[in-house]
Amino acid sequence: PTVDLTPVATLGSLDNLPPVFEDFRVGEIRQIQLAEPNGSAVMRLERNATGDGWTAPDLESDIDSEAAQLIAGTVVILPYLDVVPTSPQTNLSAFGFVNTNTEAISIQVTLLDGTRHIIFLGGTNPDGSGFYAIVDQREGFYVLDARPIAFLRQQLRNPPTRLTSD
Repeated sequence: PTVDLTPVATLGSLDNLPPVFEDFRVGEIRQIQLAEPNGSAVMRLERNATGDGWTAPDLESDIDSEAAQLIAGTVVILPYLDVVPTSPQTNLSAFGFVNTNTEAISIQVTLLDGTRHIIFLGGTNPDGSGFYAIVDQREGFYVLDARPIAFLRQQLRNPPTRLTSD
């Protein structure tokens, strides 16, 4: 299915969906890391020394500050559609949790107080509207809305760097 890459902060239809994380806001984030499971792409955003912006220490160019803020905002409002119950016998590969999944990414968030949250993405649900996800140590697979995941994946694969003039 075609996925809308509009920045999530402007997608009004997400307003009625619950966020995966309800316990923090953008101002409480110290670091965000987006990564592909095979390590082929990694983007780390860190709050700058003054606390009013972002740096991307692994990029060769400066991160676009507006895009970095949109990435952080997307992580904060990251909505889920459903939670699928699991058991110890649940076959992870049936939900796309395999090393060969080219759509998968992981999202790690570290808060100012040291709290860490981790999301591992699997495959898409049957209608393509969401991705199965393992969130922290929570029970069940969350079905995360595909639109913000597509936005985050796009930022990871094509980091939004600021154009500078010499």
